[in-house]
Amino acid sequence: MAFDVSGLVATIKDNSLDFSSKALTTSKIFDVGFSEISGLKAGVSQKLPLLEQTAPFYAASSCAVNASGTTTITQASISTTSIAVSPEWCYNDLEAYFTMYGLGSGANTDSWSGFSKVSDRLAAQISKGVGKMLMQGKTTTTNDTQLKQLNGILASIDANGTAINGNTGSVTVGTGITTSNVLTIMDAIIAAIPNRVFTSNMPTVLMGYNDYRTLCTALRNANAYNFYTSGADFEGKTGLYYPGTSVRIIPINDMNNDNEVETGSLPAAAKNRILALNPENIVIGYDKKDDFTNFDVWFDQNTRKLKMYCRFSFGVTAKFYNEIVQFQLV
Repeated sequence: MAFDVSGLVATIKDNSLDFSSKALTTSKIFDVGFSEISGLKAGVSQKLPLLEQTAPFYAASSCAVNASGTTTITQASISTTSIAVSPEWCYNDLEAYFTMYGLGSGANTDSWSGFSKVSDRLAAQISKGVGKMLMQGKTTTTNDTQLKQLNGILASIDANGTAINGNTGSVTVGTGITTSNVLTIMDAIIAAIPNRVFTSNMPTVLMGYNDYRTLCTALRNANAYNFYTSGADFEGKTGLYYPGTSVRIIPINDMNNDNEVETGSLPAAAKNRILALNPENIVIGYDKKDDFTNFDVWFDQNTRKLKMYCRFSFGVTAKFYNEIVQFQLV
């Protein structure tokens, strides 16, 4: 006697909901040491008071007092943009596939055991998008809804126009940043840092991991500094000190050349950018910092859909744009 299975269709066991996802870069923008201001409601501009003081000397050969010195008070301005994420899901869409195994019992189910994986991935994508937007965002972007929400740090530097040009060698888009020229590029960027910035605070160079990896390879190939990289050198909070200087190089994913966009590729103006600055010069404003990590999630009985809503606001500026060295391919 034997089983007669001729009337059955061979199937693959696929009722596991142990989902896997692609590797995802994480934002490091809040680890760099930028200044932060909370409590900024969307659309309301806040002034940041700036102060400068002169101290002219004069000969004190007599008892006369020479009233001298000027206190100059100016203001920088920062405002935030309100942004929301609000996806929704219909559990009925899962019934015809292996995903049915995680649905609650009954024809009108309001639960699915696989949703925690979805919400975790969504939270990671929002976090990554916030960092990308704050650094590479530009309101004229047409191929990515995250980038178009506000002018990020790079676009704000470009719009202000007073940053110091770090591309003194006129490295072109066609040439790019390579192991053959990256040390020359870095030497020129560091040389362009104003002495007042170089000596008042430990200056920092920010770049994407694509250019950072090129730099590490060039330093290793030069073999002039007994240089080696360790795991800590690739962490956003650590980076490395450029040999022979006190300048710390920090790679952040928010400046990567290959940051994903919804269609096409990342705008050229956001690629291969390198900044040398005092991190406290950059200001990130928001209403509440963790707003983008807090979601309202509910099952809507009227539409029979699971809904999520997340709202947050951000804006960026610099206190002194003319103290920033910025490198961009020409």
